[in-house]
Amino acid sequence: MESNGNSDITYVTTYYNEPELLESLLENFVPEFFTKIIIVDDGSQQYPAEPIVRKNNRGMNITLLRVKDDLGFNSHGCRNLAMQHVKTGWAYLTDIDMYTDFNAAFDLYNAVQESSLKQYFTFWRGLKQDYIGRCEQGVNDFCIRVEDFWESYGYDEEYTGIHYGDKMYQEKLNSYMVRTLLPNIIIDQRGSRRSKMTTDVDITTYDNENRTMLHPYISDKTIKEINDRVGYRNETRELWPTKSVVDFEWEQII
Repeated sequence: MESNGNSDITYVTTYYNEPELLESLLENFVPEFFTKIIIVDDGSQQYPAEPIVRKNNRGMNITLLRVKDDLGFNSHGCRNLAMQHVKTGWAYLTDIDMYTDFNAAFDLYNAVQESSLKQYFTFWRGLKQDYIGRCEQGVNDFCIRVEDFWESYGYDEEYTGIHYGDKMYQEKLNSYMVRTLLPNIIIDQRGSRRSKMTTDVDITTYDNENRTMLHPYISDKTIKEINDRVGYRNETRELWPTKSVVDFEWEQII
């Protein structure tokens, strides 16, 4: 989990059964500003990432990791796994549906070169049609020193299977980091998805037509117990090393 302390940036993203978005990433990637790409396939059964990456590589420096089983929304664990393989000083963590163009990547690269200690960077994000208008500050897309990421011992994997842990992790980062919002817009190619719990699914299922993530039903009591446990640990830093990280089987494909 050690970084080499330099200013090179690794691009980190996760993937799950959306070949068009992965093809778009590889087609539009700007290697001038990122030393490497690490992609983690979150157990895709229908459209695995491997053939898409091999077909669209274009000679880029790519590592492809794969979670062996479909655990149902294991995004936080996938990011922890990717960060264990980052060898540069910095990592830019973003979602597969987010498009970071040349200008945003250029400004991020320059910001990293001039960064202060305990500083990390985020972007404005919005839909393409809202490029000038309605945008929001991104929570799940940020660039951070690898050593600073691991000071928190990574994401809380208690949230595997539910779409709930991003905000809690951001709060933990902000307890010891300075968050700097860059004046760029990264484009959400899919459009925001709603999150819904239902007894109709056994693992997280993506209803792309209605832009909804369907999660297995978890009681309010259980969610509160998780939030209380994670929240207490976030406020008690000596407990951070006690949690499990990358608590699942995985393999390196490329």
